[in-house]
Amino acid sequence: MQNRNKVIFSLLLGITFLLSLSVVSAGVSIISPSASATISGTTVFNVTNASAFDEMVNCTIYLKSSLTANSSWTSVGTFDNDTLSNVNGTFGSATFEDANNYIINATCRNSSNDLSDDTNTGIIVDNTVPVASTGLTPTSDDDGALTISGTVTGARTTSCVLYFDGINPGSPTYTMTHTGDNCSYDFTTIPEQSYRWYIRASDETNTTDSSTQTTTVSIDTPSNYLFQGQKDISVSEGGTLSVVSNRVAGIPVWLIGLIVVLVIGVVIAKRK
Repeated sequence: MQNRNKVIFSLLLGITFLLSLSVVSAGVSIISPSASATISGTTVFNVTNASAFDEMVNCTIYLKSSLTANSSWTSVGTFDNDTLSNVNGTFGSATFEDANNYIINATCRNSSNDLSDDTNTGIIVDNTVPVASTGLTPTSDDDGALTISGTVTGARTTSCVLYFDGINPGSPTYTMTHTGDNCSYDFTTIPEQSYRWYIRASDETNTTDSSTQTTTVSIDTPSNYLFQGQKDISVSEGGTLSVVSNRVAGIPVWLIGLIVVLVIGVVIAKRK
């Protein structure tokens, strides 16, 4: 009987220990903003604590987003408790760039100097809309390899998409490279054609389109030299055809030849 009682006592002791672990493991929780919430302007937050984290003293609130300049944890402040189980407060979200993948973290301290934290993901910061892209280039190209680019306001832009209006070089849309205040896309080869295009800037919640730009691609090749009013064909010793300029210092070669002939004629006439 004594052995049986010892076994029962050991089981009860083990269960009690496991229950105590589950309680100790509990900590603070961010009630608001909740996961996937949208915040704008002055933002209210609330953090509560579990019984295992009694007498919560304060919490420091952090945010970060991989799509913005706030890619590492940025503190919005440390806030004292209003009760032993709650920390409430406000912060201004306008200091953060707009994006749709912010993470909010609350790191809290209790009277025993213990730390506990919680995070919510997918927070949307939406304070502004992107500014339309400007400085659209290029307007022309002569070799089929070109970079289409535009200037954006980096603090309001997280991504850009290049759209072709009508004729396109293979696809109507291209995801551009966004770096700081610039969005660009490199084409290694593009067919001859006149293309109409624009850039759509996004902050992952709102989008703004630029004006439409026209870029004319006219590639210099031997096959189209007759249509290049200022070009001639050149044949190398190896038989390679190439297109060359028929101007010298901006003056047509034929005009230079005519001037030379006239000068020679004048010289000959004077000698007579």
